[in-house]
Amino acid sequence: MTSFKYSLQIIFILFLSSFSEASVNSDDDYFSNFYSDNIEVEFPFIFIQNIETEIEILFDEKLFRQLKDTKIFIEINGTSHDILMKEAVLKIQHTFTGSEDFSIRIKDFSFSKSVTPVPLWMSILPPLIAIMMALVFREVFAALFIGLFVGSAIITYYQGYSFFAAIFYGLFSIIDVYILE
Repeated sequence: MTSFKYSLQIIFILFLSSFSEASVNSDDDYFSNFYSDNIEVEFPFIFIQNIETEIEILFDEKLFRQLKDTKIFIEINGTSHDILMKEAVLKIQHTFTGSEDFSIRIKDFSFSKSVTPVPLWMSILPPLIAIMMALVFREVFAALFIGLFVGSAIITYYQGYSFFAAIFYGLFSIIDVYILE
């Protein structure tokens, strides 16, 4: 009984420490938007490794009217680009091959974000686990729940949370998205 009590205490301490690591990432919202006075950078919810991703830079209406039909210089990860402003939204295609610091500079505006893309092969794990569990245990709903749990935990883990925090946030996101709605 005493060893069980100590095991629960260790699990509880690991649980609390995982949230303290996650609090470092609390500045990034779920949708990874960055707001300046005149410029906003929008990222997709998740990044897949070696798949082209669209990143949007939105200019407010006042700044766009000033820059319309002029060339602006944008530095993306140290590479300069000349872009003619035709719309208030600049769409940039970027392929993330591994963990990297993504940075954008436009005159005085600068933005930087650490990105860890999900490896593409991990997308097969949730359905594979769900199918295997359904075949072995002949319990389809439980297998689907476990598949959803594994998928949401993988996504949460690659958003920068620790392993234990990803497990709990994965469980909470399933309850929030699939059960309560």
